[in-house]
Amino acid sequence: PAFDSPLKEQAEGWNHFRYGHKRLSYNKNAVSANLAPTWQVKIAPGEKLTQPVANNGKVYVAAVAKNTLYALDQNTGKTLWTFTTAGQIDSSPSLWKGRVIFGSADGHLYCLNEDTGQLVWRFRGAVEDRQMTIDGRVESVWPIHGSNPIVDDTIYCLAGRTIFLDGGLRLSLIDAKTGELKSQVIHGDKDENDGIKVQLKNQGQKMVPGNSDILSFDG
Repeated sequence: PAFDSPLKEQAEGWNHFRYGHKRLSYNKNAVSANLAPTWQVKIAPGEKLTQPVANNGKVYVAAVAKNTLYALDQNTGKTLWTFTTAGQIDSSPSLWKGRVIFGSADGHLYCLNEDTGQLVWRFRGAVEDRQMTIDGRVESVWPIHGSNPIVDDTIYCLAGRTIFLDGGLRLSLIDAKTGELKSQVIHGDKDENDGIKVQLKNQGQKMVPGNSDILSFDG
C-alpha cells in the first residue's frame, strides 16, 4: 500500500541495533548528567521486548513472542501504530530514509512506512514458503533475524538456521528502496572448492561455526 510513499533524508539517530551496522554500541552525542524519566509505558506486559531504536521523533520496539512491532511517540510514549507478522521479531528494526526494515521468523523481510506503519514491500528470504513447529510456535524453516545492516542503500539479509540444515544459509543483498533482489549467495555444509562436507574435512577435530546470527558489517 505504501510502495510509492516518498523517501526522506537519512536523519541522525539510533537507527540500528547497537547504533550502527558495525554494532559499536555508542555514539558521540553529549548526554546530560542530570537525567530524569520523561515517560514510562507498558507495551506488552510480561512479554520480552527487543532493544529500542529511535529516529524522527519515534521509538521502535518489538514484543518478541507477540510477533508485533510498536512505533511510539518519542516525547510521550504513546503508541502511534503497530505491525504484526506471522513469526517472532527477535531484535530491533533498522531505520532508513523514512522506512522501518526488519526480519521475522516467518521467513520474510519487511519494509514499512515510518509514519503510518503501512507495508512498503515484503521479501521472502528462501525459495519457498515452508513452515515448521518449534517450541510450540509455527515459523519458517528459514527464519530471518530482526536486525539487518543497510549499507549504500543495500540490505544484507540472512535466512536460515545453520549451514548444516535445509540447504544452508541464504545471504541476500536487497535494494532498500524497492525490495528487489540484487544478488544471493548460499552458504552450505560443503567446501566450495571440492564439494566435500566440512565435517569430514575436519576429521572430528572441531565443529565449523555455521549458525545464523545478527549480521555485523565492517566493509
